[in-house]
Amino acid sequence: MGFWEWMGFENPRDSPKTEQPKEGLPQVTDNVRDSGQTFVFGRSNAGEQVDEKAAMQIPTVYACVRLLAESIAALPLHLYRVTDNNGNKEKALREVASVLPYVDFLKLSDEELDFVGGCDQIPLCMEQYGISLLVVTLGAQGADAYLRGRKTPIHIDGMKAVVADTNGAGDAFWSGMLSALLTRGDWKLTPDGVMEMLRFANVCGWLTVQTYGAIPAFPRMETVRNYLE
Repeated sequence: MGFWEWMGFENPRDSPKTEQPKEGLPQVTDNVRDSGQTFVFGRSNAGEQVDEKAAMQIPTVYACVRLLAESIAALPLHLYRVTDNNGNKEKALREVASVLPYVDFLKLSDEELDFVGGCDQIPLCMEQYGISLLVVTLGAQGADAYLRGRKTPIHIDGMKAVVADTNGAGDAFWSGMLSALLTRGDWKLTPDGVMEMLRFANVCGWLTVQTYGAIPAFPRMETVRNYLE
């Protein structure tokens, strides 16, 4: 018996198998790329099928994935802070400003307000670039929505939650905003309509942070509506 057979492999890990694995070996289907390929990872005394969702329920696996994801996600911000004394900050601001004339709806976090000159400059920025709606997410404090021509933001408080994972919360919130706008059947932005959108988005973000994983944690439409009723 060779080393790979003793470890539970008939071929090296990078050699995919299209046939069914032998009895006692878990199979993992490449669902991300939907290639249909099956890889044999090793022997399983429990006989359990292993996939990415099941693996992410294991605290150690989840902790490793989260550490890598957060380290990579923070890297551009770290580089931006380290090199901004060399003029790269101003260059980045110019690059962002070059795109703003093509933006109708804009979502920023409170850490990204520098890109529009700070909170006080939001109304002026919206007038200058023709932005109809600008939303600033404030983490646990909720969010502020600005309408062009209106200086006072429309605020919604955050919802208390037992947080499992904050990855994807901002994406869920903004997706909820756009979904609420599309399902209203009326593109006219009014303070009442924006508040309705904020409530829907708030629940989307609130539900997402209570579940592990970013995309798997995104709630379904009916789930969000149940909490709003």
